[in-house]
Amino acid sequence: MTLAEGFLPSKGESREKKLAAFKGERRTVIIYESPHRILNLIELIQKIFGDDRVITVAREMTKQFETIKQGPVSALLAWMKADKNQQKGEFVVLLKGEDKEEQQDHSLQEAKKILTVLLKELSVKQAVSLTTQLTHVNKKAVYELALSLVG
Repeated sequence: MTLAEGFLPSKGESREKKLAAFKGERRTVIIYESPHRILNLIELIQKIFGDDRVITVAREMTKQFETIKQGPVSALLAWMKADKNQQKGEFVVLLKGEDKEEQQDHSLQEAKKILTVLLKELSVKQAVSLTTQLTHVNKKAVYELALSLVG
């Protein structure tokens, strides 16, 4: 499954916010980009999603200098910076969706942040209950996390 996003906002905070909105997306996100913003887009993807998120960069599709490369965002960024020719043309960037394990890791990280704050003021039972409601993480997992934070 894919989500065709098209062009992102051209600059600033709105560009970053729009990209960050795909953080939990399980579908592949398709983004179009111009040559003068391609490095910025890949750097933002790296900042928001980390070095290891898999992306595909398709340059000049259906044209003489068509180039398609896939790999971790850090590797593709280094490749594009090393060869200025790879920064020319029209681009389609495919951002691989998050898999279930990545989503669970993010959810547990969020639950840990919330628990850390709540446990300062509430009992373990109350903190677990509220955290479960806020994050929708399995109650047993949140309880185990709470015990590890308290113990």
